[in-house]
Parts: sequence; structure tokens; C-alpha cells
Amino acid sequence: MRTGTAAMSNPGRYLLVLLSFAGLGGPAVVPADEAQEWGLEAARLRQYDQAIARWRVLAERGDAEAQYRLGAMFQNGRGVPQDHAQALRWFRAAAGQGQVRAQFELGLMYEKGLGVRPDPVQARSWYEKAAAQHHAMAYRRLEAMPTPAPSADSTAERRHREKDTPLHRAARRGDADAVRELLARGAEIDALDDKGRTPYRLALDAGHPEIARWLAAAGADRHRSAAGTPGESEKRPRHPPSRLSSKDGIDGYPGWPALTVAAWRGHASTVETLLARGADVAARAPDGHTPLTRAAWNGHAGIVKILLAHGAEADVATPDGRTALMWAAREGHGEVVAVLAAAGARLDATDGDGNTALSWAAQRGKATTVRVLCSLGAATGVARKDGRTPIMLAALGGHPESVEVLLAASADPNATDADGHTALWHAVDGGHSGIVEILLAHGASFDRDRAPGHDALARAAWKGDEKTAGLLLAYGARVDAPSGDGNTALAVAAGRGHAGVIRLLLRKGANPDRRNRRNMTALMLAAQAGHSETVAALLEAGADPTLRNGHRHTAVSLARAGGHEDCVKILEKHRVGRRTLLGFLW
Repeated sequence: MRTGTAAMSNPGRYLLVLLSFAGLGGPAVVPADEAQEWGLEAARLRQYDQAIARWRVLAERGDAEAQYRLGAMFQNGRGVPQDHAQALRWFRAAAGQGQVRAQFELGLMYEKGLGVRPDPVQARSWYEKAAAQHHAMAYRRLEAMPTPAPSADSTAERRHREKDTPLHRAARRGDADAVRELLARGAEIDALDDKGRTPYRLALDAGHPEIARWLAAAGADRHRSAAGTPGESEKRPRHPPSRLSSKDGIDGYPGWPALTVAAWRGHASTVETLLARGADVAARAPDGHTPLTRAAWNGHAGIVKILLAHGAEADVATPDGRTALMWAAREGHGEVVAVLAAAGARLDATDGDGNTALSWAAQRGKATTVRVLCSLGAATGVARKDGRTPIMLAALGGHPESVEVLLAASADPNATDADGHTALWHAVDGGHSGIVEILLAHGASFDRDRAPGHDALARAAWKGDEKTAGLLLAYGARVDAPSGDGNTALAVAAGRGHAGVIRLLLRKGANPDRRNRRNMTALMLAAQAGHSETVAALLEAGADPTLRNGHRHTAVSLARAGGHEDCVKILEKHRVGRRTLLGFLW
């Protein structure tokens, strides 16, 4: 079946192709990247109904880029009646997956009250998420937003106030994901702002009890801040072990056994006292954690030894299948890992998603713990349910030291995941050129990636990563090799407008007139998308502007149809200049 030009000329057939792609009508036909490209082509030609049909199928399958583009169509009323509620729905779906433009658009909708009540706190929150991914307009909107009136709560929200930490801001706005990430990165849990308040206290004051409970469970001192008086916790009486289970002692840990609280907080003497009094070493809190899993998570090696000596099961797991060893590994507690392994914990046990302890340490960049696990004999090739091995996870996460440790332990750099991607592809996709070079130096292959979409070089071109593309070419990547979707790296870079990558590929001998499966050249793709600098670079390299695609369109007719007058002018000027030169030579 031809899926390119035939589908473009027959929307009904195209929908059949999309249904097949979505798994509703047989085996998949069109890779997601190519389907996205078709949607973009239709939108550029103002065939909005076709673009919406293409993106809707992808969006409903969870594709963040398609969700963003579908939201934009509803927001702008292109091809559908303007519907801010639908726009909000799709932007939320995409933003929840980290799509930066959707995060910015959500901020704008909350700020302007489009389809939702105006909410400056939500607007600021989404702008901050987008700004964290270097979205220029998000920075500008944050600067333009009025400073809140000086009250206790709003003052705590100011981004640049002395002593106000990111953890304070995340706790106040109720951002659980940000709180967890900041704590995982070592944020000070009991830091005081300029009014003597901790993140725990701000979470309570802002009406986020679930965040406060989570901070307390992570070890926050509930009494450290009170009435804006720093240091008040030192004035409050401490609770002896005999009173640890009273309301005053553990009300920040609802339902937790006293032994679990003590193990989590690192109070070894209290743990020993409670065990001596008959506390159940295997008792579970409402979340399924035991004293051992909590102690392992927080890295209390001495308490782990005490609990093991009193009969705790070394392989005890939480309901999601994570063993104490995994909890220690994911937080980088190598000493605890060694203690548990010596007690008989299985190194290669898997949780509900197929992660091993090594998978957890690798994906979170805990290189020392990766080294400990490898030295103990942990298998480097155990794949999760999505087929990703520890080295793929380390490469995707941008953790070069972990990658090097795994390679030294004989991890296979050419294994493929369920999507057909290798560690090399994941490093390219993540923009981690240092890891790309490490993998190439250790024999990573260009030919092992079996995915239907971009290969490593095409992915670098898609992202506009000139440095990584240069590395791949230097190690022998074929400049004109087509990816699984039929596009060369030059075609991909042209459609995205990455002129720097275009020039690099042309210097390395890329054919500017090579066609993809839809009979499109790089020049046509660049002109259709309105990338004038790329059009000029291709013409300078000798690209033929007279070639036609399957619909008999030339580069200039595609540019004109898309309303890209700057590209039209460049192409027309080149045509006139070429005609003059030919006449002179004749």
C-alpha cells in the first residue's frame, strides 16, 4: 500500500490508514513521526479538516505532540468551531507529559481566563514549568505578571525572595511531582523562608494537606516553624519512645506503626527500644511500606542491619513490587544495597514495571550504586516491560558515568527495546552528545536500530543537534541512508528548518534532490514549511527547484500555497538568476 501521496489525495483512504495505524484495522502502517508530518503538511496547505483527522487519532493514543496540535486547532478555531474547553482538555493532556508549548498555552489560558476561571497561581505554575524547559515566552510572561500583594501567603510565592527555595514554592502551590523531584535532588526539607516557615508549614497554610503529609513522611520536622519564629522546634519537648505512638508523636504519619516512623526518621535507639518491646518488624503502613523498606529508602544502613537481625525479610516489597533493595538503589544508597545483598536480597528481582534495582539506579544516575550492584553480579541485560535495559535508561536520562560503569560491566550497547531503539538512539533523543560519543567509542552500531521512524542520524537532524549529527557522521553514519520512515537526515532537517544541520549534511555529501516515499525533496519540505534560510542553503548547494512531487507541486507552488512569501521570493529570484545565467552561457 502506498501511504504518502495516495492518502493525501484521498482523505477517506487516509482515515483508513490512520485506523490501521491506531490498531483498529489491522497491522500498523504509518509511523507516528510520519503521521505527524502528514498532519503538518495538511495544515500548511490549509486543509485543516485533514490535519485534525490525522492528529486526533494520534492524540487519543496519547501522543503529546498531536495533543498539543489538536488543542491549538480548537484554540484558534481552525477546521473546527473555536472551543476553549476542548483546547484546555488537549493542552492539559500534552502538558502532563511535559510538552513545553502546551504548558505555556495552559499558563496563558489560566492567566486570560480562556475556557476556565482566571487563576494567576495556576498560570504562574504552568509558566514556571515551561520556563524550566527554556521557553522564552514563558520567561516573559512571568516577568510581566503583577507581583502579588504583600500578604503572608503571597509573599511566600515570590520567586526571587531571599531564603525562599524552590521547595517552598512547590509546596505552596501543591505541586506533588515537583516536591518529590526536588527532594530526590537533595533539597533541604526543613529550610526556613524569611518568615521562619518550612515547606511543610507552607503546604498546610496553602490548603495542601496531602503535600504536608508527604513532606512529613519524607522526614520534615512538623514543629520547626510556628508563628514565624525560626528555631521554635528547639523549644518544644521531644517525645520519648514510650510516647512515640501518641497523637503528638506521629500525627504526621497517619496509620504508620511507630517502628516504621522511627526507621524512616533514622532513630536507631528508638527502633531498638520498640523491637525490644515486641514491635512487629514486618508491620505495614497504609501505603504498604514496612520498617525495612522505609529505612532502605532513606539510607539508614545501621537501622537496616538492626531490622534484618530481628527477622525482617531482606526481599520484602511494597505493593508495586519494589523491594527494599530497589528503594535503596533508586535513591543511591550503595551501603544499604550492599547490606541487603549480603542478607540474601535478590539482585535481579523485578517490580510491577519490570525494573530491577540496577534499572532504578541507572535511570536516576546513581553511578556509585550502579557500580556496587555490578560488582555484586547484578545482570546488566534485564529489560523492563517496555524493553529498556539499564544502559538505555542511563543513556536516555543523561547519566554518562552510569553508562560507562555499565559498559565496563559488559552491558550490550546494541540491545533494542520494544520500539526497536538502542541506547545510542535514546542518547541522541535526549540530546546527550557526551553519551553518544561514549557509546560510539564502545562499538554502538548505527544499523541495530529497528524502529520504523527515525534512525540515530535522522533523530539528531530532527532535533537540530548539529554537534551530535557531526559525531555520528565522524563515526561512519551514512549521510543519505533512509530511516524506517523513508526520510534521509537531510529531508528531516529540511522539514524542521534546521539550517545548521542542513549545511553540515550537505558538506558531508548529502544529495539535495533525493526524494522520500511521498516523492518530496528536501527543498520541497523546507519551502512547504516556510523555512527560508534552509531553502536558501539548499539552493546554494544545487537543489533543483523545478522538480515536482506526486501532486505535480514544485517547491515554489508549495511555498505559495502555504503563504510563505519569503520562500517564494527566494525561489523566484533563484529561477530568474538561473534563467539569466543559462541565457548568457547559451
